[in-house]
Amino acid sequence: MFADFWFPGMASWPRIRSNSRFRNILTPSFSKNPQNSDEITKEVARNKDKLIVLFFHTSGYKPFEKLEEKLAKIEADDNGVVFLNVDVTAHTQLMYEYNIKSNPTFIFLKNGAQVHSYTQMDEAAIIDLVNKYKEKTQKQGPKNNVSKDEHKPINTQDKKVRKIDSKKQLDAITKRNANKLIIIDFYTAWCNPCKILAPVYEKLSAEFQSVVFLKVDGDASKELREQFQVKSYPTFVLLKNGQNVESFGGASEDTLRQKIAQHKP
Repeated sequence: MFADFWFPGMASWPRIRSNSRFRNILTPSFSKNPQNSDEITKEVARNKDKLIVLFFHTSGYKPFEKLEEKLAKIEADDNGVVFLNVDVTAHTQLMYEYNIKSNPTFIFLKNGAQVHSYTQMDEAAIIDLVNKYKEKTQKQGPKNNVSKDEHKPINTQDKKVRKIDSKKQLDAITKRNANKLIIIDFYTAWCNPCKILAPVYEKLSAEFQSVVFLKVDGDASKELREQFQVKSYPTFVLLKNGQNVESFGGASEDTLRQKIAQHKP
């Protein structure tokens, strides 16, 4: 079995041709650049009301291939879930973007946001997770019977996410908002989960008027990145009275909402 943490030596791993029955999202039919995450975004857009499961693993390893076949059958029999294959030896950029540290890793996406990750080869547990999150997705379903007001876009003037790039800016904002919760979204331009969560973050900024929402480009601001020891993207940092009360990486809308509600005054 593979080690749990295996970043450094990945470039030297053998590349094995996969005969998977899965849809491989990184074949030429999806993108000429195998390290570009746009094809995942496209799959999410094409399957808005479905559970998306990313299967990060080494192609050609027989236990993984057997699991692929079983999961592919689930997809064929059930239109509520879509499985996407990612060969970690060939597509290391996606591994970094999704902060993959174990082989295999399953990333569960609901409405474009990550809701769960799983790193074991327990077939029964994987199927249970698929059913659990698929049911949640289906219960939400398409919003056909909602009021007209719910279809109205949020007034952009209500959005108050501010981009900062220096400790000086952060200190000034913290001083002016001593009694408020401050949340910082560390992102990068190449991070696909960051792109997916960006509109969610904007929406929450309009919803929680008493909270200060900030965002920082981790590639552009080494100073702030090092101050908060950001190692992966997205990372969210919550500050109260100038103190870091919680930091967490990757999130769904539900998680963000829960954390904000938990810490806001």
